[in-house]
Formats: sequence, structure tokens, C-alpha cells
Amino acid sequence: MAADGGPAPVPGGAAGMEFFYSTESIRLALGWPDADPDDRNWASLEPTGHIGLARGRSRTEVAALLLAKYAKLPADGQTEALRVLDALYCGVPADGRNGWHTREDSLRQSVTEVFRWTSMGGDPCGTGPLRLWFSAESALLARRGGYANPARNHLEPRGHRDWSAGVPFWSVIRDLADKSREQFERAATAGTAEAAGFIAELLSRYASWGGRPRPGGPPLADRGHWEATCVSWLSSDPAKAWEYADAMLRDTAWRLLSSGRGCPD
Repeated sequence: MAADGGPAPVPGGAAGMEFFYSTESIRLALGWPDADPDDRNWASLEPTGHIGLARGRSRTEVAALLLAKYAKLPADGQTEALRVLDALYCGVPADGRNGWHTREDSLRQSVTEVFRWTSMGGDPCGTGPLRLWFSAESALLARRGGYANPARNHLEPRGHRDWSAGVPFWSVIRDLADKSREQFERAATAGTAEAAGFIAELLSRYASWGGRPRPGGPPLADRGHWEATCVSWLSSDPAKAWEYADAMLRDTAWRLLSSGRGCPD
């Protein structure tokens, strides 16, 4: 934590955290589109705008941008933001907030934690942004449950995060692909509508993290943008529908890994 109470300084560029900033910005835009009417980009569901704003800044600056967004939310929005940060990324227990008496302080603590464990200092291989995404997706998939491996059903993000830290990055990508495919197959048994809804949900989340669909181009990170297309895919060829989702999963993973390692797009 910085002496002035802001997020702790982290050396180097954004190192993939522009993608985290994007997905959180889009989540806020979907939930509270009118929270900052003076910011023309606030309600945008276009990931490249949010990514472009954060890219090139330091990690400390990106964290400050995100905290400034949270400060624009009404009280219920700040409470929800804190819940999401803890449920998908931090897992900070209540007793870990000793001395932090306000939502603003707690949000700052959680953002600092996210940026700390994804830093190059704690992760010299640059896989932090990829593992951040993996942890969030794994926690969301765990809500659907049904995995034979009990660890995959854990709702708390730290277990997924800790597992990802001890395996090669390709194992992280393969594990997420396998879990997502299993849930797709389960949804498909319930009918086209359920399967289309599941893929649309995945693709909108991948898009918010900067993932791009084939043949390329910036997608909107909005489930409604994808639903009709997903129904069409599934009606014509369910296997192709999953291939499309899987390709976008891997595109998202490689963008996060490349950015975390400082590689050019």
C-alpha cells in the first residue's frame, strides 16, 4: 500500500492488467450504465476502448483508474464490486479486513491484492493475467458444478489460483478448455436454447477480456450480441459451435499470456 493510501506501486507497464480493467469496466457498464454520464466511454461494451485507455500506463495507474470507476458507483454498486472481486479473484476473508472500515478501503485492499499477485515480482514468468482470468472463469464454471474432480467444483477462487501457479501455462489453458467443454456438453443435452445461452455467456466474457472471434475484429462484450448467432450455429452444426467458442477461449488465453510477458500483439 502506498503511503498516501492508494494502491501499492508496481514497477513496469500494465503487463496484462489492461484486460482486467476492460472486463471490470464492461461489467460496470452492463450493471450501471448511467453511473458516470460525463464519461462518454463509461457505458461502452467495446473492449478495445477500455483496453486502449489502460494500455501503456503503469500498473499503479491502471489500478487507480479502476478505483476511480468504483468510486462513481452508488453504494449498492460498490458493495457488489467488492463481492465480485472477492468471489472471483481475491477470496479475502472477513477477518482479513481488520482495520478497513469503509467500502472504499475494502475495494482498495482487494484491487491491491489482485495487482500484487499478478505482478512480475510475484510471477516472473508473466502468467499472472492468464491465471487471473483462469481463476475467475473457474469460479464461475464451478457454480454450475457437476465435475467428477471435486476441486473443479470449488467456488472459492484461491484454490483455482493456487493450482494454476504450480502447473505450466498450457495445463492452465487445457484445464479451462476441458471444463468449459464439459459444461457445454451438459448444456447441450438440455436443448439448443440452453446450449446457446451458455456459449453466448462464455463468448461475451471472453470478449470483455480482449478475446476476438474468428476471423478477427473487436466484438461487443454483451451476451445479447451473441445469442442469435449461437442459436444459428447450434442449429446447423453443434460441433462447429463449440469449435468457435474453443478458438476464442484460446485466443483470449494467448492475448493474456503475451501481454503479461510484454510481447507485442
